[in-house]
Amino acid sequence: MSLYMLTDRLHSGEVIQTKDRNQYRFEFGPDRWIRTTLMLAYWNDESPLYDCYEEIDRDKALELLRTRKMQLLRQLERARELAAQAAGGDEVRLRRLAESTPVLQEKIVLLLHGSGADPGEDFLPPIRRALELLREGEKGDYSRLERDTLARAVCLLELQERREELSAPELAALRRLLGESPEPAATGGFRSSMDIYRDVCAACTQGRKQPVNVSNPVFHKEDGIWMLAFFVISYTRADLQEASFSRPNRWILADLENGTIRARLLSQERDFSSLERTARLSAAYPNRPENSRQLLEEAYRSLDEVRRDTLRTGEPDSAAYEAYLRKMLETVPPNLRQCYRELSSL
Repeated sequence: MSLYMLTDRLHSGEVIQTKDRNQYRFEFGPDRWIRTTLMLAYWNDESPLYDCYEEIDRDKALELLRTRKMQLLRQLERARELAAQAAGGDEVRLRRLAESTPVLQEKIVLLLHGSGADPGEDFLPPIRRALELLREGEKGDYSRLERDTLARAVCLLELQERREELSAPELAALRRLLGESPEPAATGGFRSSMDIYRDVCAACTQGRKQPVNVSNPVFHKEDGIWMLAFFVISYTRADLQEASFSRPNRWILADLENGTIRARLLSQERDFSSLERTARLSAAYPNRPENSRQLLEEAYRSLDEVRRDTLRTGEPDSAAYEAYLRKMLETVPPNLRQCYRELSSL
């Protein structure tokens, strides 16, 4: 287990715990650790948040958590005062809505946003940011709000409270937040697995002198969200001559529907494989099927169907996904198959 303190402006002082390749943040109110993907941005060497954290010991983590909880309790009282002054006849409704969640940050944002109170600079940056994103939602723009955990949770509570009177854009936003999106094909957002693969390859090679090999996609679950995952292997001319290469040194997470890259991770900072860091993998495959290209094309078409079904239902069909995986693995060198299995969450 490792403990980290974030040092960027928005999340300064927050504590993240990592254990068994999972990440957790502390939820105040229920006072529990919950899964998160927040650290992905801090481990991504192309992110502005890269390396904005410090590793800390348990005593320091407990001190930070105690301090943050006291801050939030004081800010909750202040939010109640501001709501009482600004909400008018809505104060009772707002208090009832705030009591519907045990999470302190959500209570604060519900009171401030519902009453229209001006928080000034008295509240923590994540609270002020959530309020900013909720104001964008009021204008019909939910794009950034949906990616912010706090703003998303509050928006969901507010929309659910008045579900019967929602406008069409608000109802569409609520359905997205609840995972009730329409079929991807109807929205025009779905892209084929092959097109996504080509785009990821292009993104991995752009601006880099050393050639790389990008894996075929597999399903990977992060913080309850299914994504496409790819591992990346860098190689040299000598590697080609020896027909062997170093184990994967990077991996990528992409949106399941349209392939937008969500995170780029270094294996040395967050690994997905049990292989030794110095492991070498043979590229030899003397018995490769003669119809490998056809098999891979068929596998990608079947993956498209698994993705569509997952976007519709929320969970992949494990049998259909395993059929894709088996067919795809027939086309890759045997020494690479462990990497695929370990990156895959199914």
